[in-house]
Amino acid sequence: MELIITESQYKFLFTEQSAPVKIGCRDYDKIGTLCPSLSFPKAEADKLITKYKPNADKGASIRIDKLVQTISSMGGKEGKKFAEKFSESITISKPQIIKVLTAYYPQSIYACCGLGPKINMSPIILKVCGIIYNQFMKSWKDDFIGRQVVSYLITSDNIKKVQSQAKDIFDTVINEIESTIDFYFSDVSYSVSKSVSQMEKTTPKCSKVIITQDKECKPIPKSEWYSPNQKYKNIDVAVLPATTNPSQLTRKTYSPKISAFLNSLV
Repeated sequence: MELIITESQYKFLFTEQSAPVKIGCRDYDKIGTLCPSLSFPKAEADKLITKYKPNADKGASIRIDKLVQTISSMGGKEGKKFAEKFSESITISKPQIIKVLTAYYPQSIYACCGLGPKINMSPIILKVCGIIYNQFMKSWKDDFIGRQVVSYLITSDNIKKVQSQAKDIFDTVINEIESTIDFYFSDVSYSVSKSVSQMEKTTPKCSKVIITQDKECKPIPKSEWYSPNQKYKNIDVAVLPATTNPSQLTRKTYSPKISAFLNSLV
């Protein structure tokens, strides 16, 4: 007489009852292959957005204030007015800059959690520096007295020096904005990494694996052998794409405009 078993009985007999793989210190890299990964829940990613975004915005605000201080100390005698105008423009633009970064914050969290694409920093830098540049030009146009002062200070002998100082100021703005944006999203990575490591302490156990040695190759008493918690898949804390010079697009866009503006002062 032929014995017929159902699919569920087969799984119970030959899958569920199979012995777990013993993992020693040299086999830790096999855990990811043997244990099924979990998809990170979007609802949990949304909680991370709510939890960490206020602190991220506060940190960006502090860095922008430091940028204002850095720019205000530049310029020398002839370029001081340009430094003051750029500092003033950054201060006025700060709410808009924070708003731009805020708009990308959910995407950065989703990127970390494997729920969306990485963030390209170049267009963000371009947008933020565009805000500062436009505010600078507006402030310059509105400041009649300031323009007269600069006109008085600039001569045919020092115009090249003034132009060089002003270009250095704007180049510093671009560099510091790039650094601020990179810091903003790097902080996102740290927050997600920390949260996920905590969450993985309560995920289901991977019964296919049992740990018999610690990472230093010391045997674990048999009574203390354990199965590891399942990991979340597609977690990637590198939310920014690997670009060698993300501010290059901004320089190509605004350096000619700054040069044209400075040439008009002669």
